[in-house]
Amino acid sequence: MAFAPYRPQRTLEQLPGGGSACASFNPVLILTLGSGQLETRLGGKGDKGRERGATQTLPDGRLYLGVHLPLLAQRFQFLRLLGSGSAGQVILALDTFRGPQAYVAIKVLQRQCLAAGLKEMQVLRYFTSQAPRWAPIVDIRGAFMHAGHLCLVLERLGPSLLDYTVSSAGLPLPQQLLQLRKIAHQLLVALRSLHERHIVHADMKPENCLLEVDAAGRPGSVRVKLVDLGSCFSVTAMDTLHATIDAQTLPYRAPEVVMRSGCGAPMDLWSLGAILAELILHRPLFPAHTPKQLLQQVAASLGPRNVVPAVPLGSARLPAVSIAQPQLGVFRTAALRLKTSGRRLQPTQQLLLSWQQAACPLQLELARLDQDLARLVMGLLDQNPSTRLTAEEALRHPFLAPLGTGRCLGTARQAQPHPATPT
Repeated sequence: MAFAPYRPQRTLEQLPGGGSACASFNPVLILTLGSGQLETRLGGKGDKGRERGATQTLPDGRLYLGVHLPLLAQRFQFLRLLGSGSAGQVILALDTFRGPQAYVAIKVLQRQCLAAGLKEMQVLRYFTSQAPRWAPIVDIRGAFMHAGHLCLVLERLGPSLLDYTVSSAGLPLPQQLLQLRKIAHQLLVALRSLHERHIVHADMKPENCLLEVDAAGRPGSVRVKLVDLGSCFSVTAMDTLHATIDAQTLPYRAPEVVMRSGCGAPMDLWSLGAILAELILHRPLFPAHTPKQLLQQVAASLGPRNVVPAVPLGSARLPAVSIAQPQLGVFRTAALRLKTSGRRLQPTQQLLLSWQQAACPLQLELARLDQDLARLVMGLLDQNPSTRLTAEEALRHPFLAPLGTGRCLGTARQAQPHPATPT
């Protein structure tokens, strides 16, 4: 018997539909059937099964959830709703096959979001089998159909970074910076793992970054994982531009996506820069409701949309600022490293400093907290995607140096036991 030669898979459409990465779930889950056969199991067997599934579906396409639900996949007992979004709902369930303390999160997709759910399932299975086990991305443990809804069985995680932003506001600044370094490092590792495999997340936001929980179901040490890969795409796909015109939640949408000048891995780094700024400032960075408002807020926070060359210290010429250029450019503030202690600024230096403060208020606000953090965020919020920091470059940034050279948060560790009690 001859085996087919190995061919690397570069697009999401080529990801395998069959096979199983979760052997313990094989007896019940239909994951081993592959996405093709899984899609044919809509609503059970025959017309009666589809009618019975339709009665459990609300008019907006969501599954009617509650304690009335039977054991999902003849295995998972519904406990409570954890959250809901535009594509589906996430519930906390008890795995009756693994004991009274085995809790999982089940993402129940809307019927009209089946294609996105199948893509997310394929990417998570592919990533779980290919990526290192310490990569901070949510683990998938299985999938099944219930009443025409695709259900993804995921590991149970804790609150999101949106909740963390509120709870961390009262911490001392040094502790906030330490935890922010850990969060930034882990999210950069997750994005690097995705981008190395030519996958773009395309929906980075605090709600999609969840903290891990300890044995009591409470957030322990600052460990975060990336979730919700339903909007991801491959940079090698032919329809990348058309598929991502409306990608990303608006407050975290990169300028090149708004301007429709191209999409790719840099769009994830822009979103990460906005997330890090919000975590330390404890306020929305770009609370826009329309794309036009977003561009106006970006210009107000980061400066005009053009290339501003760095000015050598002591130069009598100011950088030319032209906000009339329609094309998307990169804003770089003048490199002023002035030691004001014990001496008086020259008139030219005072003028340059005043221009810098007026041109980029966000950098000035972040620099009051930490200079390295300000440089990292401004590198991630570079309006030119070709010069924006990559995940690999950001991991070598001085802001992350206190974590230790080569340190990896979440390196190969043993499987942790399931949380003891639901919250």
